[in-house]
Amino acid sequence: MRRATHDFFMAKFDALAKTVSPYAPGGWPEFANGLCTSRDRAEVDAFWQPRLAKYEGADRELAMALESIDECVRLRPAT
Repeated sequence: MRRATHDFFMAKFDALAKTVSPYAPGGWPEFANGLCTSRDRAEVDAFWQPRLAKYEGADRELAMALESIDECVRLRPAT
């Protein structure tokens, strides 16, 4: 479910951001919590870096999301 929610917000980001308070998108990096691969981490970081200055609080939310992904990657058993 996390993957679907995250992918939806990223695919529709610009259109969704126009329909909400200018502060709301700053919390959206949270939707990356629960992703669990190094690739996910790189994609999330690349998506948000150019947007951080525009959305208040996004830098903090991104840091927490990336920490969550890093933790999952570390704890996930190698397959």
